[in-house]
Amino acid sequence: MRKLLGISILGLVMMANTGCAGMAARRVLSEVAGASSKTKAVPGTSTARFSQFQGVKINAPHTDLGGLVNSRFSSALPGALRESLTTGKNAPFPGGSPTLDIDPEITFYNDPGGMGDLFGGDSYAVVLFTLSADGAALGKVQVVTKTAAARTGPDDMAKSMAKSLGDFFDQNIKKSKPKKSD
Repeated sequence: MRKLLGISILGLVMMANTGCAGMAARRVLSEVAGASSKTKAVPGTSTARFSQFQGVKINAPHTDLGGLVNSRFSSALPGALRESLTTGKNAPFPGGSPTLDIDPEITFYNDPGGMGDLFGGDSYAVVLFTLSADGAALGKVQVVTKTAAARTGPDDMAKSMAKSLGDFFDQNIKKSKPKKSD
């Protein structure tokens, strides 16, 4: 009896990793994961200077992609950035002077929508953030956000992107602050 049970379980595991059952399992994992983002500074970006800023000015996102970009994403991004960068205990820019200017440019956006969500179409957003202060360029940071979850919408993608950028600033600010000596 135990041998039969063991073989049955092994068969179910093998079946779950192939065909429709495997696709369903991958779909469930995508739904649980939601949106994820990766942040990368463009070479030459002066990350060591981020610690000098107390406040942030976030410009409205712009794009040359026209109607390809979901308007909900474009309108949700500034609010998500403001929340991630200026509020909360670990906000990298809680307010004050000097301020860092952030200019978001949406360079790529793909949302398969409709049936694409059901059959595994991934949504992507790529935004290039130009950073400056008092008219002087500090560099650029690119954030790529991806989701395969049907329940994840443009608002969720904007929040994931903003959180990733906030984490990036937080890490670089901590790196550049002088360590306290004992």
